[in-house]
Amino acid sequence: MRPMVAAHVLAGALWLGALLPLLRGGPSALARFSARIPLVLALLIASGIALIVVQLAGPRPALTTAYGQVLMAKLGLVAGLLLLALYNRLRLAPRAEAGDAAPLARAIRAEIVLGLMIVGTLSLWRFTPPPRSLPPPPTEVSVPFAAGPLSLTVTLGADRPGPVPLRLSDLRLDGRPFTPREIEVALSKPAYGLGPFRRSLHPTGPQADAGTFLLPIDGVWLLELQVLVNDFRRERVLDLVTIDPAAAP
Repeated sequence: MRPMVAAHVLAGALWLGALLPLLRGGPSALARFSARIPLVLALLIASGIALIVVQLAGPRPALTTAYGQVLMAKLGLVAGLLLLALYNRLRLAPRAEAGDAAPLARAIRAEIVLGLMIVGTLSLWRFTPPPRSLPPPPTEVSVPFAAGPLSLTVTLGADRPGPVPLRLSDLRLDGRPFTPREIEVALSKPAYGLGPFRRSLHPTGPQADAGTFLLPIDGVWLLELQVLVNDFRRERVLDLVTIDPAAAP
């Protein structure tokens, strides 16, 4: 995309850079500008469309990402600038050539202001990487567990290291849904000396949200659940879960 970026920046610089000399020039400057600017605009629009198609990688990110929102703001300003330029060319340029240059001068000043607003908007892209460079969204991983009379499903809200939400659902005892008194969740990676990271839950039904665990590396993690069924009974589930971005569909 570097050639397209270079062409887009060059075309924009030629357009906006010509406005101030045009404001100070006479009819000859206006004639030269009018003859050459369509080629500049064609390059600007063609390179801009190419960049949008590649960088957005689809229509949805235009509204759902910060990059797309900056792009929409920029396109709104560019559309206003193009409409003003078209009005200048069709209505005000003939008047300027006939000797009434004041309206065109005011319109050119407005174009300069819009151009500066576009440049200011573009500076926001420094903090908003394009969608095609962002990692894909995390994928949920659901794993069924069973130990003796106890069974449940554990759902990991992410398939990569970092903040990993964890939910428990379909808690069953002897095949029937039940609400435990308490559940203690622990995740550890003994070979690396990590954990156990513990959390105590008090479910209100056969499911529970264990919150988010910060898992620093991927691979196999040991999951331990201590389920308090009642004051006299406790069940234990011990199994492995895998954090593996490469295994995501």
